[in-house]
Amino acid sequence: MIAYSDWKHDDVFEGVTEDGKSVTFDADSAHKHGPSPMQAVLMALCCCTSVDVVSILKKKRQKLTGLRVTATATQDLLP
Repeated sequence: MIAYSDWKHDDVFEGVTEDGKSVTFDADSAHKHGPSPMQAVLMALCCCTSVDVVSILKKKRQKLTGLRVTATATQDLLP
Protein backbone atom coordinates (compact mmCIF):
# COMPACT_ATOMS: atom_id res chain seq x y z
CA MET A 1 0.00 0.00 0.00
CA ILE A 2 1.39 3.38 -0.98
CA ALA A 3 0.06 6.86 -0.27
CA TYR A 4 1.40 10.39 -0.44
CA SER A 5 0.31 13.91 0.38
CA ASP A 6 0.64 17.12 -1.58
CA TRP A 7 0.52 20.59 -0.11
CA LYS A 8 -2.15 22.52 -1.99
CA HIS A 9 -2.19 25.98 -0.36
CA ASP A 10 -2.17 27.57 3.08
CA ASP A 11 -2.92 24.72 5.53
CA VAL A 12 -4.67 22.52 2.95
CA PHE A 13 -3.20 19.17 1.89
CA GLU A 14 -4.39 16.38 -0.35
CA GLY A 15 -3.77 12.75 0.58
CA VAL A 16 -3.70 10.38 -2.38
CA THR A 17 -3.65 6.57 -2.55
CA GLU A 18 -1.70 4.61 -5.13
CA ASP A 19 -4.90 3.96 -7.07
CA GLY A 20 -5.77 7.66 -7.25
CA LYS A 21 -8.34 8.09 -4.49
CA SER A 22 -7.90 11.38 -2.67
CA VAL A 23 -8.97 13.16 0.51
CA THR A 24 -8.53 16.84 1.26
CA PHE A 25 -7.18 17.64 4.72
CA ASP A 26 -7.30 21.05 6.36
CA ALA A 27 -4.90 21.79 9.20
CA ASP A 28 -6.38 25.27 9.74
CA SER A 29 -8.44 25.61 12.91
CA ALA A 30 -11.67 26.27 10.93
CA HIS A 31 -11.32 23.08 8.80
CA LYS A 32 -13.32 24.63 5.92
CA HIS A 33 -11.84 22.32 3.25
CA GLY A 34 -11.98 18.99 5.06
CA PRO A 35 -11.04 17.21 8.27
CA SER A 36 -7.74 17.81 9.98
CA PRO A 37 -5.21 14.97 9.68
CA MET A 38 -5.85 14.06 13.33
CA GLN A 39 -9.62 13.99 12.77
CA ALA A 40 -9.05 11.72 9.76
CA VAL A 41 -6.98 9.31 11.86
CA LEU A 42 -9.77 9.16 14.46
CA MET A 43 -12.40 8.59 11.74
CA ALA A 44 -10.23 5.85 10.21
CA LEU A 45 -10.00 4.13 13.61
CA CYS A 46 -13.80 4.13 13.88
CA CYS A 47 -14.18 2.81 10.32
CA CYS A 48 -11.62 0.03 10.83
CA THR A 49 -13.47 -1.06 13.96
CA SER A 50 -16.78 -0.97 12.08
CA VAL A 51 -15.38 -3.14 9.27
CA ASP A 52 -14.30 -5.76 11.80
CA VAL A 53 -17.65 -5.77 13.62
CA VAL A 54 -19.67 -6.03 10.39
CA SER A 55 -17.42 -8.83 9.12
CA ILE A 56 -17.82 -10.82 12.33
CA LEU A 57 -21.59 -10.36 12.37
CA LYS A 58 -21.89 -11.42 8.72
CA LYS A 59 -19.87 -14.59 9.39
CA LYS A 60 -22.19 -15.38 12.28
CA ARG A 61 -25.20 -14.69 10.02
CA GLN A 62 -26.46 -12.01 12.37
CA LYS A 63 -28.87 -9.38 11.10
CA LEU A 64 -27.44 -5.87 11.19
CA THR A 65 -29.73 -2.84 11.00
CA GLY A 66 -27.26 -0.14 11.94
CA LEU A 67 -23.89 0.52 13.49
CA ARG A 68 -22.14 3.60 14.79
CA VAL A 69 -18.69 3.50 16.35
CA THR A 70 -17.72 6.60 18.31
CA ALA A 71 -14.30 7.59 19.60
CA THR A 72 -13.21 10.54 21.68
CA ALA A 73 -9.64 11.81 21.66
CA THR A 74 -7.67 14.64 23.12
CA GLN A 75 -4.52 16.09 21.67
CA ASP A 76 -1.76 17.28 23.94
CA LEU A 77 -0.32 20.58 22.83
CA LEU A 78 3.41 20.95 23.06
CA PRO A 79 4.58 23.53 25.59
